[in-house]
This record gives sequence, C-alpha cells and structure tokens, in this order.
Amino acid sequence: MAIVTGAGSGIGRASALAFARHGAKVFCTDWNEDACQQTVAQIRAAGGEADGMAADAGDEALAERAVKICVERTSTRRPRVSGAVPRLAGLNKPIGGRPQGLESWTCTLPTPE
Repeated sequence: MAIVTGAGSGIGRASALAFARHGAKVFCTDWNEDACQQTVAQIRAAGGEADGMAADAGDEALAERAVKICVERTSTRRPRVSGAVPRLAGLNKPIGGRPQGLESWTCTLPTPE
C-alpha cells in the first residue's frame, strides 16, 4: 500500500500511477478532490487498486485522518507514505535523508486559498 500526497497532478499523479503499475494498492490524497478522483479512476481503469480522498498534506490533522482512513479502508497497518521531494517543491535546503519536522514540511506545501 502506498499513500501518495498531491496525487491529483504532476509528480504526485505520476508517482501514484507508477506505484499502481508496479502492483501497489494506492491511496491518493490531494486538496483538489476532483483531480484526486481522476487519478483513482485512471488507476482503476488500468486494472489497479486505488482509493482516495481530499486532504491537504500541509494540514497535520487532515494528513493524520487520511492515514487513518487508508488503514480502515484497506486493513493495511503500515502504508508507505510518499510525497514530492522538498527540493522539487521549491525548498533549496538539503534534507540529508533525515525525517523533517512539521515546520519544514509545511513550508514546502503552500496551502491553496
């Protein structure tokens, strides 16, 4: 199981489709629910397994809710979470492969108005 943030377009959509092509069940999230559901539909049309929901990855409570819903819907206890690399999202600080705190994460994810 892979949880993909920003799955409604760009790198997120490409990641979701790639995970599905390689046999992963994919749980898509994006702040744009229509775009998210389009990605889910593309995966299903290609024979893959996918589900999804609207969620802003920059909102800690929504991100936690998305993981809980993913686990409830799929009975997967340890989903892999994937997001765009902060450097690709416009942050020019090296991250060195270390987990980043919420402050670092949210500065890479501008919330749409």
